[in-house]
Amino acid sequence: MATHNAVLINASSLLVAARRQPVWGGLKKRTFDAQRHDEHDQIVAAAKERDAEAAREAMKGHLRHVRRTLLGDAE
Repeated sequence: MATHNAVLINASSLLVAARRQPVWGGLKKRTFDAQRHDEHDQIVAAAKERDAEAAREAMKGHLRHVRRTLLGDAE
């Protein structure tokens, strides 16, 4: 909401709604690992430092890891 950007607000709302679905909890239980938790910490740290490049790279790495975990995608 703080962005005042309708696209980001709507995208975020969709993600929140998806995370409330039972299937999301099952995926999270099945795929949780400490590495992904560390990735979240890196993203937050970069955002707090207002380091857009570090945040972007941390998020891209995280999304690659999630894709490999969920889909078995080897890139």
